[in-house]
Amino acid sequence: MFLEILDDDVLVDKEKLMAASYYGVPDAVRAKVWMHLLNVSDSSHHFEGQQVVERTKYYKSLRPTTFPYIKNAVNTVIHHMALTEENISAGLSNILCNYFSCNPNVHFNMGIVSLTVPLFIASENDEVSSFFLLTNLLDRWYFQNSDDIHIKQAAKLAKYISIFYPDLANHFSSEALDMSEIFIHWFQFYHSTALPIQSLLRLWDTYLSLDAEHLRKTTLFVSLALVERLMPKILRMEHIEIKNFLSHLPFIDIDVLLVQAQTMQSQFAAMFASEKSSQ
Repeated sequence: MFLEILDDDVLVDKEKLMAASYYGVPDAVRAKVWMHLLNVSDSSHHFEGQQVVERTKYYKSLRPTTFPYIKNAVNTVIHHMALTEENISAGLSNILCNYFSCNPNVHFNMGIVSLTVPLFIASENDEVSSFFLLTNLLDRWYFQNSDDIHIKQAAKLAKYISIFYPDLANHFSSEALDMSEIFIHWFQFYHSTALPIQSLLRLWDTYLSLDAEHLRKTTLFVSLALVERLMPKILRMEHIEIKNFLSHLPFIDIDVLLVQAQTMQSQFAAMFASEKSSQ
């Protein structure tokens, strides 16, 4: 299916590509697909070769500042995500130093390193592609959504936990943990600070296929589905263990998780519609 869409004689059908990507993208074509989903590659094949040359020329022309704190952050994230690929530290550092040299007004956040990792892995360690993917991803996800939006999403997740999983809410309270605070990084960095890389790649296939409104809803219910699935473990943990666990989640079958999240979303919609009609 993906090869048919990508190799169309004239144009890559973006709508078909988004619809197919929702259900997962094969590793072999993920780089090409994400380049289209993030509007790095043009839908027309006519200028494809020229665009590749121009992107490469631009990237190689950059003269980045070396930021030691970026390299330190990269090494921390690599260790956090248990990544062992050769040269991944140098590649990520190069991409990020180039990006922040080109965008000196952007405030550095270690979470941006976590956002860069799946792009670098998906593009098979191609620095040029990763640089342009990161630029467009930050424009779409990071800068267009204010901190207020992420705070509201985390607060809504906390509200749902309090209503539907009171034992878990009480456990968080007894461990002096503010649910609105401990879950905010899931929303701000789209689970990149928490999930192992293979789960994250599959989840982002879906996330990148969604428009802004559907993405916000999906991240909320994916988070709620994660909480429900992980609740038995969390209930056996104490304060620091919980905080560490929510930033080091185990491998999750994302296809199963998405079905669970969709089911929850449908149930909530039906419940709220029923309440509204009875008023």
